[in-house]
Amino acid sequence: MWPLLFLVGLSALPCLRFHGKGWQPNALSPRQTTAVKGLFTCAILISHSAYSYDILYLLEQHPNTAYFFDQRTVAPFLFFAGYAVGESIKNKATYRNGVPLKKIVLLYWRFAVINGLIILFSLLLGERYSPHFYLLSFLGLCKPLESRLGSCGWFVVILLLLYSVTRLSFLLCKKRQTAALVLATILCSLLFGGLILLQAQDFWWNTLLLYPAGLWFSYKRDTILRLLARNNCRYLLVLAGCILCGGLTAFYYRRTANAVLFLLTSFLLMGCIILFLQKFTIGNRFLLFCGSHAFDIYLLQAIPMKLLELGEERLYPALYRAAPALHFLFETPEKINPYLYTLLAALLSFAAAFVFARLWSGVAQLTKNRKKRAA
Repeated sequence: MWPLLFLVGLSALPCLRFHGKGWQPNALSPRQTTAVKGLFTCAILISHSAYSYDILYLLEQHPNTAYFFDQRTVAPFLFFAGYAVGESIKNKATYRNGVPLKKIVLLYWRFAVINGLIILFSLLLGERYSPHFYLLSFLGLCKPLESRLGSCGWFVVILLLLYSVTRLSFLLCKKRQTAALVLATILCSLLFGGLILLQAQDFWWNTLLLYPAGLWFSYKRDTILRLLARNNCRYLLVLAGCILCGGLTAFYYRRTANAVLFLLTSFLLMGCIILFLQKFTIGNRFLLFCGSHAFDIYLLQAIPMKLLELGEERLYPALYRAAPALHFLFETPEKINPYLYTLLAALLSFAAAFVFARLWSGVAQLTKNRKKRAA
């Protein structure tokens, strides 16, 4: 699976622009952070393909690659979510009380619609569950489609909780931004501890604290970057320190599986990403597409992966028997080549996300026009 991610990263190289002197002025602009999220969206798709098509052994053959493909790929999404909220609080009047309630509601509504589509798809396949099960799926606690891919709704639930915590903190502290950030951090930490006490699966909480870290980085960004930007020597020393410490903590984490070390490596990963963005501009359109559609790709990937799983029963064996010349595309008569599977799953997920986003924006525009006419 490593070659696939390597090719994605390689495709970004022609679109990188190096800033040798000084700092990249728009290092953490929405465009730049979206491109980074696009790269990690591809990493998540590749990782989920391994689980969905039962080809996890390809990751296990390369433990360093498997280590990269674990939960840490979620870290940039939570960090940049916190950073974006922090920037909006500073610059947008609608965010003076934290995350607007409308944004929280629309985020859940989008998740609920996609979850409903997945339920409809599962019903068309003949799968039936209890009403209680379907209700839990809208809370991210169950997956409404029987497949080897796990539930992806947990991320949306965590993000909604973090947005709600931010809104509550700023409502209580009014215009005292520092106090609101302290309260938000405390509440996020309580949520972190509560999930551990409830014995939630580790992916629910092990990257959660990246969100308040993003909030604080937004608040202290200018001070932090001013210290680093004084000279290239300091920049290189900090970058080398992040890489070295990240490598050491990763090495010890693989031996101990300690949650603190996991969190530390996630913070160090974000440090490396931020430092990288200070010197490079990413202009890759493919990564920008993936990053801007990350939410829909993440949730809708279950449908194309399930369709490709279904091919194991009749389609792939029939093709294998009918076309001997195509045997190089198969690993066994029942399984297509894992790299081909991953590529197909990614392309179908991109297409599904693109179509859904177009339909969503179209319906939103129609609703807006009707409201204007009614007014």
